[in-house]
Amino acid sequence: MDKFREMPNQGLTTLVRHSITIPPGTKPVHIPLYRRSVPVTLELHRQVRECWNLWI
Repeated sequence: MDKFREMPNQGLTTLVRHSITIPPGTKPVHIPLYRRSVPVTLELHRQVRECWNLWI
């Protein structure tokens, strides 16, 4: 677990959701959850595989 504590915060666990209401009487507009870009996702998967291989 120390390895994970030493890793810099890359913002990979942050999910953002906003509810915005425009002029009175309109419905709220829901913005979908933030999604990681493809390169960030691939790097995250690579790190998970690397950590998993250390445990085996």
